[in-house]
Amino acid sequence: GSSFLVSHNELEFSKEAGDQFHLYRVFQFRDGPRLFTLPGDLSQHVHLKPTDYRASFRSLVG
Repeated sequence: GSSFLVSHNELEFSKEAGDQFHLYRVFQFRDGPRLFTLPGDLSQHVHLKPTDYRASFRSLVG
């Protein structure tokens, strides 16, 4: 399977919104587009690996 990016906010909103949330993923554009949906809490459907960090300065620079 292929991986895709999910933001922290998307993940949290999927948990909060529950059944009202659906992620739509369109893929394989060259061979004929395909679509699937994931309803509700994304963490119930996929393995999640953190990939980003929020950086802030330890002390004021400049």
